[in-house]
Amino acid sequence: MTLRLGEVAELASNSASLREFSASLLAAWGRHVGFDVAMHATEHGVHAAVGVSPRDLEKMAANNDAYARELMPVKRAALAQRGVAIDSQVLTSRRGLRYYVEVMAPEGGEHALLALGTMGGRIVSMSTLGRTGSCFSRADVAAIEAVLPVVALGTAALERAAPRDGGLRARERELVDYVALGLTNAQIASALGLSPRTVRNQLSRLYAKLGVAGRAEMIARLR
Repeated sequence: MTLRLGEVAELASNSASLREFSASLLAAWGRHVGFDVAMHATEHGVHAAVGVSPRDLEKMAANNDAYARELMPVKRAALAQRGVAIDSQVLTSRRGLRYYVEVMAPEGGEHALLALGTMGGRIVSMSTLGRTGSCFSRADVAAIEAVLPVVALGTAALERAAPRDGGLRARERELVDYVALGLTNAQIASALGLSPRTVRNQLSRLYAKLGVAGRAEMIARLR
């Protein structure tokens, strides 16, 4: 059964946040297209991920610029078409790429589909679906291409509606400020009169609230 525009529009209208919409979107693509791992992101970071460990998300955030340069041909191919391209069909050799060696190969990844939602010539959503086995079919690509305009619209609308700081409380804002200064968990704990374990737990809850993978992505999003 093909994913319909109306279904994606309904997901967006029924979602209270971009994170909720992103998770619902990936679930829908899982049912209709199928993948082993997936992420939905904007320029402010990853808002939902399936099958991707927090450690890998942190690695991708820390090395975002390097990975983006390597994958630029895939991005250009997607923009030249209807928003979708598959890395294994664009890149003649991936074995020497850091992204492949550090992210895909350890998980057995063989094919990564990139779907870019655009509005007014600007990229507003970036989804990546990965498979360890067979490549995505033409029907899979067409199904995603068909709904990308609504994905972009829903993503942009929900991102505009969300406060950039996620409605942080005073203590959460304080944690962000200490992290931005480059303090370790132990240093933050000393400053706040807490244990390092408590700081670690509070930061983990803060990452979940903001929908980010770790320190680097949190600071990039709240800048």
